[in-house]
Parts: sequence; structure tokens; C-alpha cells
Amino acid sequence: MTSKQHNQSKSRSITIIGGWGQMGQFFAKELSSIGHQVCAFGNEDWLRADELLSDAELVLISVPIEKTVEVIKRAAPFLKPTTAIADITSVKTEPVKAMLEYHQGAVMGLHPMFGPQVKSFAEQIVVVCSGRDDEQFQWLLDFFAAKGSKLVESTPEEHDKMMVVIQAMRHFDRFSLGVFLAEENIDIQRSLSMSSPTYRQEIDILKRLFAQSSHLCADIMLATEERCEMIVSLAQTYSRLANLVQKKDREGLIREFESAQSFFNQVIDSEEKSQEEQVNKYLINNNLTSSEHLHQNQKNCSNNILITT
Repeated sequence: MTSKQHNQSKSRSITIIGGWGQMGQFFAKELSSIGHQVCAFGNEDWLRADELLSDAELVLISVPIEKTVEVIKRAAPFLKPTTAIADITSVKTEPVKAMLEYHQGAVMGLHPMFGPQVKSFAEQIVVVCSGRDDEQFQWLLDFFAAKGSKLVESTPEEHDKMMVVIQAMRHFDRFSLGVFLAEENIDIQRSLSMSSPTYRQEIDILKRLFAQSSHLCADIMLATEERCEMIVSLAQTYSRLANLVQKKDREGLIREFESAQSFFNQVIDSEEKSQEEQVNKYLINNNLTSSEHLHQNQKNCSNNILITT
């Protein structure tokens, strides 16, 4: 048995603080399914904290954003130096800083880029922020990878900057649209009967958003000062563009569109360049010419047709 296989097969004792929440229950189910001993730690369990935390090999913090740092401080005195601690909240800078400050053992920040409604880790992204003694988490990272997750490494600071756009502004954008549709009392079912695929996709996203906790949605938008400032800036952009519509300023709208179009054209060019570099690297590594690569692709396509018909 390889060391990696041993890492995967060894049963570990894990305590999930917030383990009765939806995300905590999801992690508990997945980890216990392969033989780990998982204990759910709720708010009422602090009187038993020494019993539930001191012997854990991994303590996982799965609590609301605004409670994360407080819970880390409260749990740390009960942890042995050999215990690894990680959090799975959607902000990383302050939680990782707190874990490093209040715990002497292994520390890692994790952000699963999905909600508890998913069926498994398969094809899901997990952002990994290094803290201390990363090797103690290798078995957990191997577990994510074995389940089909894509692991993306980041610093806590870069993660939080990206989440402003990926999470907070997106939530505000869709939250605003949902509030508007509700206030206008739009007949959603009737609209879907004559909708485009993109509209149906957008409504599906809105339904998933409003099926979640209102507290979680608010916390995601208000988690950091930077998020609040960027959401206000986004709202100001809406206001500026709406003012052009109100004035029926066609030329102004076209200028705004073409300015953004130029930005996205650069993004597309960068993606195409990256793809070309990957192809060239493949050709070099496999000692192929471009014509041989094209012939190989055509052969693969032909083979796929034969297989699927």
C-alpha cells in the first residue's frame, strides 16, 4: 500500500463545530462514509468542549461568517498542538489569521465553492489557503481529489479579493433582480412558457438563491468592508446606466457597451493565447508537428464517431 493509499484508508477522529448545520452535515456524511469518526459539535456542546475537541485529529469550523473568528478563539484552548484546524467559511483572511494566532498546530483555510444542496464533491471547486504544516492536511486534500473535486491554491488575501466579485457582487445582483421581480409581481410561470434558455437558467439560479437562508445571503454581502464598498460601486454603475436609459441616450449606451466590449475582447484574446500555448507545449512534449497534431485530432474525432454511433 502506498503512503497516499494509507492516508486515505486510515480512520481519523474529526470534530465539526457547526456540525448540525447543512454544510456541517454534508461534510460529516461524506467523511464518515469512508470510515472517519465524525462528531458534530453544536452551540450547546461548549460544556463538553474538552471531551469533544481535545482528542480530535481535525477540527473543522463550519459556522456563520460573523461567528467564525469568535468560535476559533473559543475552541483553541481545548486543542492539542497535534490537532489540525481548518475553517470552511467564505472569507479567509481573518479566520486564517485567527487560527495561526490562537493555535500552535496545523492550520488551513478552505472554501468549498458550493452549497450543501450538492450531492457530492464531484466536479466541485475547493479553494485551499495554506496556513501552517500543510502536510497534515494532505489526507483531506487527497480525499477531495479522490471524490472528484478541483483544488485551487490561493493566499487568503487573493481569495477574499476574488470573492468580492465571485460571491458578494453576484449575490447582490441576483438578490436585487429577485426583489424587483417580487415587487412587480411578475408571473414567473407564464414568463417561462415563452422564455429563452438563458432566461430559464437565470430563473433557476434565482430560485436556488432564494431557497437558501436569508441570513447567509446577507452575511455573504456584508462579510467585509471591501464587499460593501464594491456593492455600492456596482449600484452606482446601475444608476449611471439607468440614467442613460431614462434620457434615451443611445450614443451613451453604445459607448458604455463598446468600452466593456473592449475589456472582454482582451479576456477572450488572453484565453485563446493560453489555449495556443497549451497546444504548443503538448506538441513539443510529444515531438509532434502541427499537421500531425491535426491528423491525430481528426483520427480521435473519427474514433469517437465510430464509438458513439
